[in-house]
Amino acid sequence: MATQNEKIGVVPDGIGARRKRDAIQIVAGIALCLCALAPTEAYAYLDPGTGSFALQGLIAGVAGGVLSIRTYWRRIGGLFRRKTSSETWSGSWPERPPSGGDA
Repeated sequence: MATQNEKIGVVPDGIGARRKRDAIQIVAGIALCLCALAPTEAYAYLDPGTGSFALQGLIAGVAGGVLSIRTYWRRIGGLFRRKTSSETWSGSWPERPPSGGDA
């Protein structure tokens, strides 16, 4: 008869637990290094040009995001829209209407 751990596929302190523990140790080590290297006091002068540069970057980021969403709106909306039978690919291109003056 199988035990409860074998039924649900859990290995106590197996490979998955070790990977999780290793990942936590790596993240903790990186955080500790960043805290040790971070300066505690900064003696710097921030003039008005610094603020306008930061504001310019913020405005550019928002404008770029809006432009990207506007450009790819049909693709983004297509992810959430259900396809009807008329929207599926029929396998051939539609006929081009004849032009008036070209012959």
